[in-house]
Amino acid sequence: MSRLWSNEEDIALTRAYIECSEDNMAGIGQERKSLWKKIIRMIYQILDVAGVQYEVAKDWTIWYAESHTQTHTQTQTSQFMSDIRNKMGSNNVNTRLEGKVAIVTGGASGIGASTVRLFWEQGAKVVIADIQDNLGQSLATKLGDNVLYVHCDVSDEEQVMNLVDTAVSKFGQLDIMYNNAGIMSGIFESILNTNKSDLERMFGVNLIGAFLGAKHAARVMIPNKKGCILFTASSCTKIGGISPHSYAASKYGVVGLTKNLACELGEHGIRVNCISPFGVLTGSNVGAEKEAMFEMMMGAVGNLQGKILKAEDIAKAALYLASDEASYVSGMNLVVDGGYSVVNPSLMKITKV
Repeated sequence: MSRLWSNEEDIALTRAYIECSEDNMAGIGQERKSLWKKIIRMIYQILDVAGVQYEVAKDWTIWYAESHTQTHTQTQTSQFMSDIRNKMGSNNVNTRLEGKVAIVTGGASGIGASTVRLFWEQGAKVVIADIQDNLGQSLATKLGDNVLYVHCDVSDEEQVMNLVDTAVSKFGQLDIMYNNAGIMSGIFESILNTNKSDLERMFGVNLIGAFLGAKHAARVMIPNKKGCILFTASSCTKIGGISPHSYAASKYGVVGLTKNLACELGEHGIRVNCISPFGVLTGSNVGAEKEAMFEMMMGAVGNLQGKILKAEDIAKAALYLASDEASYVSGMNLVVDGGYSVVNPSLMKITKV
């Protein structure tokens, strides 16, 4: 059984990875780099469950390197998991999606990127689909071998077909299809001023893109008699007047599609659900000033005070629906809006006068 490293080199390599310094890794073999990258990632996953802060996680990672002087090989890397769990007194490991393969459209930024990271942390192999190539490839590279980026315009059926086929070719199966890609105009125009081309573009991405994603996911899921298809809808499907007409129409279509597909695909063991978020700030060019302004506005109009909805919150909702914990949940429109759509703010204001 070959020895891969010495203890002093372990510690140096660990520190280099924690500090993300490629310069400090010069002369270190690729096999050892890859192995330590896996070890550090898994240590951070385990410690994250326990709510351990970064600096503490850093110290625990160094502890592992300092305390393991025995011979290591690729087949022995799992030993550290029980070591850490025993030291932490916790058996709660992030494996809710272990062994599953997921596609996340619109996965390069916003809700999609948060979902990609969370699914990956929970053990899934993930395919990022987006048209933001630099962001998508950067995220895939950062997360490693079990994440793949594929350029995909979801309104183009050939590209969607290629996306699904690539996922199956790369990872052998498809368990979760999260049709998250979407666009929104921030302009609340009268229906009299709505441009037909803008309407078609909105439907092309938000509804047709979701439809095509579900179609080709179902194509590979039906033979396996299992699978999970998710969509991102919107809380505008629960209450009127909070989004542009074209956006609302496209998202109502998504909710209708969810219910119809749950009916058809249920006989094949495939669950279909959608998530309807309240206002979430997404996009790749969000500055601190815009974020602060958005949070102030959402805090003023939101029902649930003391909390601002984040992309990570929607990712957690997607994780629940994609996991075995939701194994008998299908046809649901999971509204994540802090109760906004079930209250009457006008009446509440009157009662407080």
